[in-house]
Amino acid sequence: MSLSRRFFLKTGAIAGAGSLLLGRAGLAGKGRGKRGRKIEASNDASGSSDPGPSDLVTFPGTNVTYKPFTQTFGLPKVLGFDSNEIAKVIDSDGVVMPTNSDPDVGQDPIPLDPYPGSPGLGFDGAVVGSKGVYHGIAPEYSRNNPTHFVSNSNMGEDPPDPKAGDCQHLTAAYPWDRYDDRNKINVETYYRQETRNGEAHYALEIRNSRHEWAPDVVTDILAYRDAGVECPTEDPMDPDPATGLSVTGEFPAPTIVARQTQPTVIRVHNRIKFRPPGPAGAKDEPTECSVHLHGDHTPCHSDGYPDFYILPEKKRDYYYPNVGPRDQAKAVTEKLTKELEDTEGAGLTPLQIAEQGCLGNYSVSDLPTTMWYHEHGMDITGYLVCQGLAGFYLIQDDHEVSMTTKDAYGNQMLPSFYGKTGQDVPMALMDQVIDLAAGNGILPYDFFDHNGRLGNVFSVNGKLQPYYKVGNGKYRFRFLNASNARVYQLELKPEDGSKLNFVQIGQDTWELDTAVERETFPVWMAERVDVIIDFSKFEHGDVIWLNNIMQQKSGRRADGPDSEKPTPLVKFIVDKYKEVEDVTVEAGDKIRCFTPIKEKDVLATRYFTFTRRNGAWQINNRFFSPRTTNSVPILNSAERWIFQNKSGGWSHPIHIHLEAHEIYKYNGIPKFLSKSDEKAGKFNPEFPAGFVNNVDVSPLEPGGETEFLMKFRTFTGPFVFHCHVLEHEDMRMMNVFDPRPAGEPSLNDGNRPHNSPFSADGVSSYIEVSGMVGNETDNPNKDVNDPQPDNPDFGPPFFDREGDRELLEERNVGFPSTDFPEAPHGQIDPGPPDEDARDFHDDD
Repeated sequence: MSLSRRFFLKTGAIAGAGSLLLGRAGLAGKGRGKRGRKIEASNDASGSSDPGPSDLVTFPGTNVTYKPFTQTFGLPKVLGFDSNEIAKVIDSDGVVMPTNSDPDVGQDPIPLDPYPGSPGLGFDGAVVGSKGVYHGIAPEYSRNNPTHFVSNSNMGEDPPDPKAGDCQHLTAAYPWDRYDDRNKINVETYYRQETRNGEAHYALEIRNSRHEWAPDVVTDILAYRDAGVECPTEDPMDPDPATGLSVTGEFPAPTIVARQTQPTVIRVHNRIKFRPPGPAGAKDEPTECSVHLHGDHTPCHSDGYPDFYILPEKKRDYYYPNVGPRDQAKAVTEKLTKELEDTEGAGLTPLQIAEQGCLGNYSVSDLPTTMWYHEHGMDITGYLVCQGLAGFYLIQDDHEVSMTTKDAYGNQMLPSFYGKTGQDVPMALMDQVIDLAAGNGILPYDFFDHNGRLGNVFSVNGKLQPYYKVGNGKYRFRFLNASNARVYQLELKPEDGSKLNFVQIGQDTWELDTAVERETFPVWMAERVDVIIDFSKFEHGDVIWLNNIMQQKSGRRADGPDSEKPTPLVKFIVDKYKEVEDVTVEAGDKIRCFTPIKEKDVLATRYFTFTRRNGAWQINNRFFSPRTTNSVPILNSAERWIFQNKSGGWSHPIHIHLEAHEIYKYNGIPKFLSKSDEKAGKFNPEFPAGFVNNVDVSPLEPGGETEFLMKFRTFTGPFVFHCHVLEHEDMRMMNVFDPRPAGEPSLNDGNRPHNSPFSADGVSSYIEVSGMVGNETDNPNKDVNDPQPDNPDFGPPFFDREGDRELLEERNVGFPSTDFPEAPHGQIDPGPPDEDARDFHDDD
C-alpha cells in the first residue's frame, strides 16, 4: 500500500482522524502545528564563550527541555568531502569547516558503477531498465543529443562587448562541459574510461536516520546520505554506540558545490522506510520519491517532475549540466519554421530547434548561485521535506570566482566560496513540530491539515536556536526558508541598542544587479535571500540577535510583522580573535549585470487564477494531473504571465521550474513609475527591493496578484509550477507547462507517454524517456520486479493514464486503483472537503 495524502484521506473515512496523526499525543489542538510559547531572548546573555542563560523550553506533554542558544552549528557538510584532498579545521567551538575554495577538488570520492549512460549509445551502461540504475538518465547527457551537440560546438569566446562594463568577461560562449575535451574523443571510448574527465559524480541514499536537534532532543528523520561514507551499522535505525545517533544522514543534507559548465551526475538510491501511524510495531512501508533541484535550468528528466519517480529500492541518475540559458536564444516561431523550410527544404528538426536555443553567450542575468534540492514526489512532498529531505546546491561561475578572490590591488569583494573562515554561511530556516511524548521520537505530521504545517520550535541548520561566533568582518548568509508553510521576517537586533541592517546581494537563485541595504525583509517558503552582515564595528563579546518578527498563527497565511514580538533564531557572538577575510562589498555596489526581458519579445499573455474547491486547490479551475499539459509556450520565446489569488484567506508562494521570472507589478505596485524611469533603471521605491531582478518564487498574498515576464529556453518539458505551501502543492495546486517549437503539441496530452519517439532525428538515436515504470504489456512474461535491459521484449519504461494503474499500485507508486474516481481530462477528484471549506470560499 502506497503512503500518500490520498491514502490517508481514504483510510481516514474508516479509521478516523485520531489514529492517523503521527505523534499527536501532547500537542495542542488537532495537530495543526500550533506554535509553542514565544522564546524571549534573555537580557543578561553574557556574550562570553558561554552563550549565557536563557529560558528553558519544555516540549508539550513531556519533561524534556532544552536551553536555547547553548549549541552552535557550522556549515553543512560538503558532498564528496575527501579529507585527503580537502583540509578541514575544527575551530574552538568544535565547528567543522571545509576549506575547499576550488570546486574541482575532491568531488569524485567514489566511482559510479555502472558508469552513467544514456539511451541510444549502443553499449552497456546505466541505461533505462538496468539493474544498476533502473530509471536511466536525462537524454541531454548523451553527447549526440541535439541540445548537447549544439551547445558543445560553442567553442571559444565572442569579442568583448564594450557595453558590458565589469561583466564583459562573462560573454564566453562555452560548451556545457568546457572542463573536458569530450568533443575530441570517441564517445564510446570516453564512456568506457574510468576517469570522469572533468565531470563531477556523486552518490546519495535517501534513508531513515536519527538527528539531534538539541542535547537530549533526538528524533527520527529522513535524510539524504552521502553514499561515499561508510555506515558502521547495517540497520539505519540502529544508533552508533559512540554517539547514540545513526550516522546514515543528517539535516541539512550535504551541500553540493558545483562549477558552471562542469556537469554533475548524482545517483540517488531510494531506501526510504516509513513508520506509518498505527499500533506500535506496525510494518514499515516504502514509498516512491522524486528529487527537485530548486531554481536550476535543467532537463525535465532531472528536474524532479512529481511522478518521474525513484521507485522503492531503485536508483535514478540525475544529470545537471550546470548551465544557464543562452542570450541569443531565438523563439522557434511559425515564421522561423517557414524560413528554415524554405532554406533547408525540410521541416524543423530537433537540431535546428537546439541551434536556436543553444548558441551564443550565456545570459549573465540567469547564471545561478544559491539553490537547494528537496523532495518533490506527488502527494507526499510536504511530509518528506519536513522530515529532513532538503540541502543546499551552490554554483560558482567565472564572475563569482572573480568576486571571491583578490584582484591585482589585493581587494576582495565577497568572502571565499564556502571558505575556512566560515564567512559564507548557508542557513536553512525550518520551524519544526517535535513531540517526545511517550518516547515517540518522531516529527509529527497531520495529513488532514491542508492549510500548511507550522512548527512549535525553530531550527537553523538543523539546530534549535543556535549561536554562532563571528569575527570583526563581513559575513555572507544565504538564508533559505525550508519550512512547509511559515513566512519569516528577518531583523537584526544588537544588544548594545545600536542599529544594524542587512545588505542584500541576491534573491532566490540569482545575484542582484546592485547591492541594496535592507532594514528587514520577508522570506517566503522556498525563497533564498542572500545578504551581507557587517560585524566589524562591534567589540569582543557583543551579541547581535537574528530575530523573526513575522507573526503567524495558521498555515493559511502570515499575520504580519511586529518588531515588538520577536522570536530569536540565532545569537551572534562577536569574537575579535576569529580569523576573517577583509571583503569590500557595500550597498550600492554593482554585483552582477542584469539584462531585462524586452516587451517586444513577448509573444503571449496568460492568466492563472488560484482557487480553492472541495477542500483542495485548483489553478484555472482545474486540479493538477501529471498527464495533462496546461500550457505550451513556444520554445525560446518570452511570455507575460499574471497570477491572481482568488482562494480567500490563504497565501500561495508560487514556484516556477526551469527559468527565472521578472516581476513587473506586485499587488498593483509597478516596478517603474514611468517609461523614462524604466529606461534609466530607476525603481519605484514602493516596489519590493528583492524583486527588482530575477526570482523563482512569486508570492501571492490573500487577494494578491503578480504580473511578470518569463522566457522558456533550451529544454522542452514537461515542467511544473506550484504553490510552495507544500500541503497546497500536495493537494493539487500545481500546473504543467511544456515549452515546444511552434506547432508541436505537448507529448503530455493525458494519454501519450513521455517517451514518444517524436524527437528522434538523424543526429541522435536517443529516445526521450521519463524514467517511469515499464508498461505491463511490454512483455507479459517478464518478472516485473527484475527487468532485464538485454531482454528484447522489455520496452522503455513509461506511465500512461490508461494502462499502468494496477502495475503502479503493485509497486507502491501513486494512489491505489480503488481510490477516488477519475474526472474528465485525467484529473483526479480531490475527495471530501476538509473542515475549513465552510469558512472560506472562492470569492472570499
